[in-house]
Amino acid sequence: MVDIPTKEPVEFTNGETVQWYRNDLTDYPADTWTLTYNFRGASSQDVVAAASGTSFLITITATESAAFTAGDYWWQAFVTSGAERYQVDTGNLTVNPDLAAVDTDTYDGRSHVKIVFDALEAAYEGRASFTDSQVSVSTEHGSKAITHMTHEEISKALDDYRIRYKRELGINTKVTMRF
Repeated sequence: MVDIPTKEPVEFTNGETVQWYRNDLTDYPADTWTLTYNFRGASSQDVVAAASGTSFLITITATESAAFTAGDYWWQAFVTSGAERYQVDTGNLTVNPDLAAVDTDTYDGRSHVKIVFDALEAAYEGRASFTDSQVSVSTEHGSKAITHMTHEEISKALDDYRIRYKRELGINTKVTMRF
């Protein structure tokens, strides 16, 4: 038997059953109030909790969670009774793709930060022997100038994204000044 948590998830995979209790809303008894979660992000979903004694049991079925598009979501929780409606909580979560259902030829599980970091790193390495920062191309339809980032600009951006990526990995990025 799975222990059902008493906090909202911070992430889940679409296509899985997700449950949690809210037993901290004692001012809004489950037998007279309705608890609804409104999720907004990559898609929009609303989930109504069920009464479970004096608590609320929130269940997102496997079918319902499959309807969530993978991505980041923000949610609000409201209780209602008759004409009364009160917001009781807010938060955010991430819905991860079901890897069994994604196209293996096109799926890239890297975060945005990692994708940019990798691209900057490749550009930096590719510029080791490339010094032109501007190229002009003339065609029968006119000419275009293409300006590339300078080596210094790439280096600065690479340093910035290296720090962002380390933070994403939970690595301490505190800078220590030495004199």
